[in-house]
Amino acid sequence: LTYRSEVDTTQPRMIHALRWTPGARVVQAVPELGLGVIYAEGATRGRETLTAMAQRTGAIAAINADFFPFTGDPLGLMVSAGELKSLPFPGRSVFGWGTAASQSAQPVGRLTFTSDGGGPIPISQFNEACKANSITLNSERAGIAQSATANCVHAVLKVVEGKFQVGTKVTAEVQYLMSDSASIPIAPGNAFLTATGTMMPFIAGLRPGQRVTFDLAIDGLDWSKIDHVIGGGPQLVRSGSVAVDATEQGFDANFTNRRHPRTAVGRTSEGDLWWVTIDGRQKLSDGATLEELARVMQRLGCQDAINLDGGGSTALSVFGQTVSRPSDGRERDIANAVVFLAPAPRVEDVVLTMPAPVSVVAGTTTYLRVFDDKGNPIQNAEVIW
Repeated sequence: LTYRSEVDTTQPRMIHALRWTPGARVVQAVPELGLGVIYAEGATRGRETLTAMAQRTGAIAAINADFFPFTGDPLGLMVSAGELKSLPFPGRSVFGWGTAASQSAQPVGRLTFTSDGGGPIPISQFNEACKANSITLNSERAGIAQSATANCVHAVLKVVEGKFQVGTKVTAEVQYLMSDSASIPIAPGNAFLTATGTMMPFIAGLRPGQRVTFDLAIDGLDWSKIDHVIGGGPQLVRSGSVAVDATEQGFDANFTNRRHPRTAVGRTSEGDLWWVTIDGRQKLSDGATLEELARVMQRLGCQDAINLDGGGSTALSVFGQTVSRPSDGRERDIANAVVFLAPAPRVEDVVLTMPAPVSVVAGTTTYLRVFDDKGNPIQNAEVIW
């Protein structure tokens, strides 16, 4: 895992990036939910700053990931170590990776459940609030089972076989039914089936002791090679060429063509992954349009790349230090991130040597060399002031 920064005073633009080699196995890149759940009680409602996520997980680095509403639910697909945590946003790009492969795609999710040998019944939402006239499945990762209206019915389930992993079946036993409650905490080992409106009879007809089987399918990714996925969009680079499809993925001109803080991920031909942030909305760094971001990813050697959440969410942390400059002036509470897990390397004491006398003039750049405590220069280490 290598940290890289670029300073372009002509734009101006500041870029912070991590280049990660998946096959080395020393460093693991894992999607992480804010506070470890989708929803939680409290002011942030299941969201958490990037620094807090890195500290909680012991990560040596971290970067923000998917878009989200302020309820804390990642907007697109999220899979961590095979476990499904959030469904794809229709028509939006995602990025998935494993130990030996990575892939960008626009997947489609299909969730159903069956009971008593009957036909499959569609599930509209997973780990999110139940909408009108629909059925929602919430695993314990949701934290809280919610409904848009108190006029609903919940089946409280105990998982007896399987895990909520893509391409698998999960069997659960109905414990009891509840109604007229729009928000209920989910205990460990439990899951909730919630229905509203016209779909309520499908859940109200279940009885304690009855078993239901869930089928979780996400088409469009090679699950034999992919372990982790985060959502985003639009596509930036495809087969080595700039290919911004913002309009097709539902992004407007203001989002696409104006400079904003940005976050992106891409894959090189060698299989390395670039995780990139660009600071914006400040004098030090103006940000980037989506096409400018795509050209940055292309210049870094990416064959495929997608945009992730940006704006005030853009942040990159190394050893617990936020090295990027969030445009809000402080870190935003975000729904999810990618954390890099590894034993922390040994940190050497260093001293900065400055030419005497030192004069740093506003608008100019001064370079300082870095030496170890024995007076030996550290290769490829410079301070840019």
